[in-house]
Amino acid sequence: MRRAQTEGILRIGISRYEDYKDRTINIAKGKRKHGLTEPTLWFESLQSLGQVLSEENWELLGLIREKRPESIAALSRISGRSSSHLSRTLYRLADYGIVDMERVKNRLVPKVRFKIIEIQFGLPDSRH
Repeated sequence: MRRAQTEGILRIGISRYEDYKDRTINIAKGKRKHGLTEPTLWFESLQSLGQVLSEENWELLGLIREKRPESIAALSRISGRSSSHLSRTLYRLADYGIVDMERVKNRLVPKVRFKIIEIQFGLPDSRH
């Protein structure tokens, strides 16, 4: 699990898989540097981003930030969503680095890692 990095900015990019794969490889090879304002999380389309940051999940992130639940069970009571459904959703958001699941004693405490989410995308190249 990732360490909490709350209050930062998550920069999300929308780009064709081949383009962000090439970009990542060039950064790894030292041919290009990662800019401070460039995205660190990439999706291939607005649709794929929308599956992760759906309206329901967007509201859930706000609820976590506002109410600061002490466990998934507490979040379940606050949100009215089942614990099993919340757990799957939270782990998916954690896989993308959007939330942290911190272990406190015998509980998992969800925490939103970012205060701001920026989405950057360019128009698709007409060759594709």
